[in-house]
Amino acid sequence: LKPWWGMEAVGVLGLVLLFSTASGVYLWWPRGGVRFWRATVQVPRRPRQRLYLGLHNVIGFWSAVVLVVVAYSGVAMIFPGLTRA
Repeated sequence: LKPWWGMEAVGVLGLVLLFSTASGVYLWWPRGGVRFWRATVQVPRRPRQRLYLGLHNVIGFWSAVVLVVVAYSGVAMIFPGLTRA
């Protein structure tokens, strides 16, 4: 084992996080005529189960934005060859 294998583990986990976030946003993506920006901020009030699902979707989307930035910057620091042209 290399003495600094932790850096590679962080890079690989960053790639896994990017894939997981991208798949979550793909599955969430609004379909059927729903406007994109409305789906990112609007939460239905009733019934309660729809409220919880709406909160899950809105919070999940906005935290995905933060996760992509954090994961990409980690991958870029560990594997600079993957992110440079």
